Amino acid sequence: MDLANAFARLFDGRMTPGGRAELEQYLFDALITDGSDALIERLRHLPGFEFMPQRDDDPTALVRLVSDRAGRVIVVSIFETADLTSISVDVEDTQVAAARFDPAQAWFYETWEALQSMTDPAVIKRLDPAARAVYLVALFEAELMNGGIGQYLVNTDGVFLDTTIEHLQLIGAIRSAEVLSEAAQLIGPGETWSEVWQRQGTLLQTLDNRLLRAGEDLAGLTASCFDNEE
Repeated sequence: MDLANAFARLFDGRMTPGGRAELEQYLFDALITDGSDALIERLRHLPGFEFMPQRDDDPTALVRLVSDRAGRVIVVSIFETADLTSISVDVEDTQVAAARFDPAQAWFYETWEALQSMTDPAVIKRLDPAARAVYLVALFEAELMNGGIGQYLVNTDGVFLDTTIEHLQLIGAIRSAEVLSEAAQLIGPGETWSEVWQRQGTLLQTLDNRLLRAGEDLAGLTASCFDNEE
């Protein structure tokens, strides 16, 4: 596998869920066959990325890959103990990484961390307004950073689509709301969001690029809207 190309596609939101699974399986096989030190050394020499390894006393090794394209960091998490070995690949918004320096950002992402395991729309609807806004906006942002609007629509099956658009408008993320509204119009009668992603992949990528260029600070806007920036 061409790792540099695979990671570039992941950065740009062009990688499908199947491609992402293949990438993680490839890295896991390399981890089992060659060991973590060899895999980390291979990642160190990927062209087009700045390499930032992190190791400490716990069994998880984090490797951050930063490209020339601003706004995203790929995090490869390697976990090794005598009983378990695993590897995961995530795309992290650099705003998340900087959240600990910004009270508003910290409030947003700490709230999201407490809520993100929720999946029942009825339970989410009963959250207080600030928590519900964080859930909807952060879920959208997380899926966008990891696979684009297509992944968001497929993974949520569009369940939160209308309310997320409303909340984006509420916090003042007007451009994001406009782009997501355009995506919402792509589904046809009887069609699934997976089919939409396959049929309209190029258009969805264009919408992804528009969102990235918009550069709206969804965390900061949400915090400001609900007066939690302090």
